[in-house]
Amino acid sequence: MVSFVRTAAGRISAMAALSVLASCASQPQRVMREPPPPQTPAAPVYDRLPVAAINQGISSEEAIWHLRAGMNVAALNCGTAGHAAVDSGYNRMLEQHRHILTTAYDAEAVRFGKDRAGVREMDRHQTGLYNFFANIRSLSQFCRTADGLAQRINAMPSTELALASRHLLAELEEPLRR
Repeated sequence: MVSFVRTAAGRISAMAALSVLASCASQPQRVMREPPPPQTPAAPVYDRLPVAAINQGISSEEAIWHLRAGMNVAALNCGTAGHAAVDSGYNRMLEQHRHILTTAYDAEAVRFGKDRAGVREMDRHQTGLYNFFANIRSLSQFCRTADGLAQRINAMPSTELALASRHLLAELEEPLRR
C-alpha cells in the first residue's frame, strides 16, 4: 500500500507541476518597464531680473567691495567668451586700487563682526553676492560691460572710484537685468 501511495503521490505531484506549467503558458507575459525619469520643474524665467537687493542701500565702501566681486566674476568667466582683457583689467584694478579695496574689505569685516558668527555671515553674504553676479544671461554683454568698466576704473584715481562706485556697480549689474 505504501508503494501505491508513493506512486499516487508522485502522479499527483507530476500533474500539479504540469498544471502549473500549463497555467504559465496560457498567461500573457508581462514586460516590466522602467518608470519614466522624474520631471524636474523648469526654472522660472524672468523678463528682467529683479533689482539686486544685495546691492541696494549700501555704503560706498560696500559698493566698492561689491564692484570688485562683480569684476572678479567677470574676470573668471570672460576669458572663455573672447574677452581676455577683462582678466588683465581686473588684475590691474586690484593693484592700482589696492588701498581702497583693502579699506572696503576691512569695513565689511567690521560690519559683519570678526567673531565666528560674523565671519560665517560675511561668507554667506559673499556667496550670495558672487551667485548674483554669476547669474549671467548674456555672457557676451556682461563681458563687454566689464571690459569697459575695467578700463574706466583703471583710468581714475581711487578717490574718484570711491565716489563713482555705486554708479559703476549699477552699470555692471545692468546686463544681468536684461
